[in-house]
Parts: sequence; structure tokens; C-alpha cells
Amino acid sequence: MSKELIYPNFLIVGTAKAATTTIYNYLEQHPEIYLPYRKEPCFFTFANKQNIKFSTGRPVQFITDFDEYTSLFKKGSHHTIRGEASTPYLYFYEETISNIKKYIPDYQNIKILIALRNPVERAYSQYMMKVRDLVEDKSFENALVLEGKRMEENAHFDFFYKDRGLYYQQVKAYLDTFKDVKIIFFEEIKSDIEGVLNEITSFLDLSEQEYSAIHRQNISGISKYKFLTHFLKTKSWIKSLGGIFFPKKLKKRIHNYLMVKNVEKVDLLDKETKESLKEFYKEDLKKLEGLLGKNLSQWYT
Repeated sequence: MSKELIYPNFLIVGTAKAATTTIYNYLEQHPEIYLPYRKEPCFFTFANKQNIKFSTGRPVQFITDFDEYTSLFKKGSHHTIRGEASTPYLYFYEETISNIKKYIPDYQNIKILIALRNPVERAYSQYMMKVRDLVEDKSFENALVLEGKRMEENAHFDFFYKDRGLYYQQVKAYLDTFKDVKIIFFEEIKSDIEGVLNEITSFLDLSEQEYSAIHRQNISGISKYKFLTHFLKTKSWIKSLGGIFFPKKLKKRIHNYLMVKNVEKVDLLDKETKESLKEFYKEDLKKLEGLLGKNLSQWYT
């Protein structure tokens, strides 16, 4: 079998907290699409990097070896579309695009899907995700003040709440590099998921598909029971279910169900902080408007 057959030809590159997990889980239903069980392999950002460590956050498990990465797609060699989703690909666009060019011979033909969200809401949702996971103990306002220091101290990039929402250069780099790039918006996913899925199916040149509704994925909030969050985040509990009796997809559904049930949605975003962030993003969003030809004023006014 030609090695070319195991390359991905479709990437969901982010942004984080813009329903990429939801889109991923819906697209898994399409018989012509192969998506590996593992979301967020992050290979093209961290290819060949050894001993990746951050000063904050949980230990990371990125795939950095090319053979291990391509092995994710072996079972999908006969599918029209083979893809994966890694949200750091958008934020770390320089490293990611460089590695895509290095490892994929026909990289120009890879189809790129970018999901965007109001950057203020995205920043706060990412913050609440870290609160949910019991790794963020600062207030949102204090975390924003500390962001520059955390970046200097090599904190995990999931703590870069504000910086990751500067979309213009991120999106422009992909539009400048690849022939087929589709932008979808979080608000549209929430209001018309069926329409968005039909657009993606068409973008991928696939036959129409009737998608079954799925429950919300990867929601942010406050953990109702911290001991349960600790338990669910260890990963070892999944192995205890037994691979023989519980298929991977079923274990993932159980995990997602328990995570969602253990989260209480809260809104602690201060009005003054919200207005300050709107002003911070305004110039970048205006440039993004020009790039995409889309009115985004609702995000900064």
C-alpha cells in the first residue's frame, strides 16, 4: 500500500472553544470520512520535539513521531477523506504550516476547516474550562493580568486566554498557504448545526449525510464534584472499564456524559472586563473583517 494513502487530507485546525469537538463527533458519522479515535494529536505543531514540558497545567501527550502519527490513519486508507482535529494548529500557525509542508508532499491540496468564535467569549470559555479541570485558581481578571508572565514562564498555551483570540494573522496564514480553506462560526454552529454540517459536507466534496443529533461536548463551567473531575481527568479509569467489553467510542461517550453532568454553567464575566477585551480585539477583528469580507462588528461593539 502506498504510504501516500495514510496521509490526512483534511484538518480541523481550531480555534479552541469554538465547537471543534462537536463538529468532529458529527463528522465521525459520515461513512466517507475517517477520523481517528484520538482528537488533538497536535503532530504538526510539535513534530520531533522531545520532552515537551510546561510550567503549568497537566502533563501533555502530543504525538511527535511521524510514523506514530501516520499510523492513526491506516484504518482509513480506503476513505475519501482522512482527517484529524488539533486546535493548537491555528494558534501556532507558523510551526504547524511549516511542518505540514515538510511532511505532506501535496500539502496544497489539504482541506482546512477553521472554526472561529467571538474572541471575548472564547477567552472566558477557555478560562472556565481550566477552572472546571481544577488547574486554574485565579480570577479571570487576575489571569488576564498574569498572561504575559505566564507566557514568559512557558505556561501551557491553554492559559493564553487573550492572546489566542488574535485571529487575523492566524487565519491569513492558512488562506495564503492552502487552496481550500473554509471558515465556520460558533454562532452558526449553535443556531443551525444542520446547515453548517451540510456546508462542510459540500466543502469536502462528499455525498449528503443525515447526521444524528449528539449531546453538547466539552462544555466549560464549575465542577459540581471535584473528586469526580480528578477521577475523570486521570485517564486510567477508562482502562478499568476494559477494552474488550467497552469499545473506545463507547468509553468516550461515557466520559463525555459524566463530564457534562458534573459541570455547572456560570457567568462570572465582569462587564468592565468584557468591554476592555472588546477594545483589545477591535483592531484585529477589523482586519479580519477585511480579510474574510464578513461583518464581525457584533464581536467588538
